[in-house]
Amino acid sequence: MSIIYIDIRNNVEYGVPMIEVRGLSKTFFSPQGPVLALRDVNLSIKPGEIFGIVGFSGAGKSTLLRCLNRLETPESGVIVVDSHIVGTLDERALARFRRRVGMIFQQFNLFDSRTVSGNVAFPLECAGVAARRVQSRVDELLDLVGLSDKARSYPGQLSGGQKQRVGIARALANDPVVLLCDEATSALDPQTTMSTLDLLGRLNKSLGLTLVLVTHELDLVGAFCDRMAVMDAGRIVEVGTVRKIFNDPQSSTARSFVGITRSLQEGQLYRDGAGV
Repeated sequence: MSIIYIDIRNNVEYGVPMIEVRGLSKTFFSPQGPVLALRDVNLSIKPGEIFGIVGFSGAGKSTLLRCLNRLETPESGVIVVDSHIVGTLDERALARFRRRVGMIFQQFNLFDSRTVSGNVAFPLECAGVAARRVQSRVDELLDLVGLSDKARSYPGQLSGGQKQRVGIARALANDPVVLLCDEATSALDPQTTMSTLDLLGRLNKSLGLTLVLVTHELDLVGAFCDRMAVMDAGRIVEVGTVRKIFNDPQSSTARSFVGITRSLQEGQLYRDGAGV
């Protein structure tokens, strides 16, 4: 019988990983047959680290991310968060756990019928936080992400970057120690992407958050992450510092990614006039 271990505690002083994954496998079933999405995945992420997970479409990176907070349940393997093992979580324990692991999504996942303030308040209301404290916390978070003036606006009145900032504020509502970002900037234009990454970087430093960023955009990882993992066909084929993988990729997948990224950068330089 496989066991999934998950827990949250602040053990930064002992130097233990914030997230550790061992032997993780996940299969989806379709009319065409089983699809092995994750194959014996092993990974370790340090406390306070900004960690990128890259791969081409279908590599399994989003599935891996969703396993970290049990939105997907793997068939086998071990997940450890901050070194405390609690065994298989029941429904109530899982709900408490997810309050400590925030998540932001590519498509924002906001409630159109709720104001900005109401969207940020939602996870606090679900957690049973007193109404007076909810409003105070919402005000703090909107100030933190620079949206205090949009508190009474609705999502339909916001730009893409503003919607993502609401998503970030909502993900921070319950003081998480980990923030999972699933293609969080893919729907944004380049300028808004950099603004969002700048905000996440500042939150990483000021709050000590461990950030895990899933993306297919290697240049974003190069600009933002400390270390990275490269995935292919459900496996992690390479892990290392961003500098090492960019300068000396060992896997064919990483070499392809780096080559494509450099070609795109050179093309941009040419369009900007450097190649004329």
